[in-house]
Amino acid sequence: MKQVSQDTVVRAILLLKQGKSVREVEGATGLSKSTVGRLRKTHCVGLEKRKAGRPKVLSAADERYCVRQVTKNRMSSATKVAKELEKDTGRKVSAETVCRTLRKAGPGAIEKPKKPLLSAKNIRKRLSWCMAHKDWTIDDWKRVVWSDETKINRFNSDGRTWTWCGIGVLFLSINKNFGARAKDRSRRSLVPIKLRSA
Repeated sequence: MKQVSQDTVVRAILLLKQGKSVREVEGATGLSKSTVGRLRKTHCVGLEKRKAGRPKVLSAADERYCVRQVTKNRMSSATKVAKELEKDTGRKVSAETVCRTLRKAGPGAIEKPKKPLLSAKNIRKRLSWCMAHKDWTIDDWKRVVWSDETKINRFNSDGRTWTWCGIGVLFLSINKNFGARAKDRSRRSLVPIKLRSA
């Protein structure tokens, strides 16, 4: 058996206590892997083992920062949060990393509600149209050809935009959206196209 000098043993123990891995100590001292492992087990009791895999990109403070940007500052997208994080802390991360952090912390993504773009002019025109047709009979409406306006996209986005929100707002939005979509399914939007000749 090869004799190991006391200086080499002391150096190996010192490197282990500095947080070096068994493989790194093995390469630096020339000791075998089993010898370094025994030294670690004997002289480094309670020493925290190095975790496997890549370390986390975001610290706990960075994760709290991301959540705060969404819940308090109402920042809508993970891309915006990532840019704000880089500007404030100098830490560059991807939007996917921010998404994983937010999902783990609790906030969820919801579809932004769409509001009808009704200006004062639109309101007046709609009201005048309704007043002009308020006395129509059933026979009059039977002469109208109706068309179901269904939007179908083959490419690109369907126009929906998403935003992050707190967990309470998320549940409220899910309930409201479910009710609205159920109503939409039961009553499709029909628009008059033209009048048939009598």
